[in-house]
Amino acid sequence: GTPELELFYRGLAQIECVGNNVCAEDPDFDRRQERLKEWHDAEPASLFPVVALMRFWQVAAWNARGCGFAKDVTPTKWKAFGERLTIAMGYARQIKAEDDPEAMRLMIELARDFNVPRAQVDQIFDAARKRYPSYFAIYTEYGNLVQQKWSVRTDLALPYLRSLMRYPCGDTGGDMNHDIARH
Repeated sequence: GTPELELFYRGLAQIECVGNNVCAEDPDFDRRQERLKEWHDAEPASLFPVVALMRFWQVAAWNARGCGFAKDVTPTKWKAFGERLTIAMGYARQIKAEDDPEAMRLMIELARDFNVPRAQVDQIFDAARKRYPSYFAIYTEYGNLVQQKWSVRTDLALPYLRSLMRYPCGDTGGDMNHDIARH
């Protein structure tokens, strides 16, 4: 169920292209960073290397932070986390995120990581959902974000689930009640 585009960027940005490895050491960090930068320099007008670098630095930020609870993260790790997120955001500013569904998903992640106001996160999600209604990674990312572990709120998940059920055939599948009434 993972979109091919997400696997493409994951393969470029992460240690392995499968699974979530944000806690793993990255022995090829410098080499992969150099290769992505070379690609970006060779094709400065292309969106793909910029999105790949966005994802690379966002993943690198979490690798630097580690997988412990926030209270257990050292000041050095928080500093590296912030520095790497800032690099990722620098790449985000080079593009129009609306032109790539993975860039839109990354914008939701970066909004979470930078702790932007909830209304702004919702705007990013709404724009992503409207532009790429069948790129399911956007829904997964936002669904994770409305969980209490990220939002510290218990009132966000149910409205989100209800919004998904508004059109049971999905954002691109039409209105099931209308389709049933026609037949």
